[in-house]
Amino acid sequence: MRRVDFDIAPQPPYRLDLTAWALKRREDNTWDRWDPATRKYSRLIVHDGHPIDVSVSQTGTTNTPLLLVTAIADAESFDVTDDAVRGAVDPVVRNLLGTDIDLSEFHRMSSADTTLSSLATKLTGLKPPRYPSLFEALTNAITCQQITLTAGLRILGRLAAACGTKMKDAVSFPLPENVVQLSAQDLIDLGYSRQKARAMVELSALAADGELERSIIADLSDDEAVERLRRLYGVGRWSAEYTLLRGDGRLNIFPGDDVGVRKHLEQWLGLDHRLNYDGVSRILETWQPFGGMIYLHLLTASLVDSGRVVGNEAIEAN
Repeated sequence: MRRVDFDIAPQPPYRLDLTAWALKRREDNTWDRWDPATRKYSRLIVHDGHPIDVSVSQTGTTNTPLLLVTAIADAESFDVTDDAVRGAVDPVVRNLLGTDIDLSEFHRMSSADTTLSSLATKLTGLKPPRYPSLFEALTNAITCQQITLTAGLRILGRLAAACGTKMKDAVSFPLPENVVQLSAQDLIDLGYSRQKARAMVELSALAADGELERSIIADLSDDEAVERLRRLYGVGRWSAEYTLLRGDGRLNIFPGDDVGVRKHLEQWLGLDHRLNYDGVSRILETWQPFGGMIYLHLLTASLVDSGRVVGNEAIEAN
């Protein structure tokens, strides 16, 4: 084993726990690990077919943050240098944990808006996490469509156990080159519906062939990107918008068909009526281009309210 340690200084304000939970969402997520005792986020990443177990902890305060990153590579399986390990890990961690995202405009907006401030101040330090690939974003979306998030993540956990890479007790997110080896019936046996199984078969084949890179939507407008993603079997409007926010980092996108977060939006605003997709869009016009940040704040606020995320005396705004 080869261990490599290095630091990342995030754009302040920053809180690792809030950001990690916005990524993890539920305890049933087995590939994004959070240890409440050590307050470390961990994830097994796979670089050129080789596993690297990465753990991240935060020191300092919300406004003077520093992340300590430890990467442990299976040096016996390939010739690796410290620089190579860091080069593989550093950009993944920065994307996953949103360390380089400058939210100063969002914070200026919230400081001038009492309604938005009531939500944003509670979660000062939250940054937008971003899945490492379109395959991961779309796999999350397809798996969790039209079922509870907990049920979807449990199915994904079974897929990770079957198609992820393992290193000691850690398992990676399912790899497309492994998923593509499964039949539709194999996926049904893991808990996928017949339609979702077909979607995963086709999606993993595209990803394994290198045809699902971010470049397919990079130069497209939001509407064009949604339409491009909806050409994929099993991808509807919600899945496409979810992918643009969580897989492509488009922070103006609020997946308006997300019934759960839509209810959180209604509760936050104290509405006495239900919102539809167009109603969500109209309300969010006031706070654009940060509709996606409101989505992530509502999601994370629900985790805080449920007790999954607790305060940390060592990491507090000052």
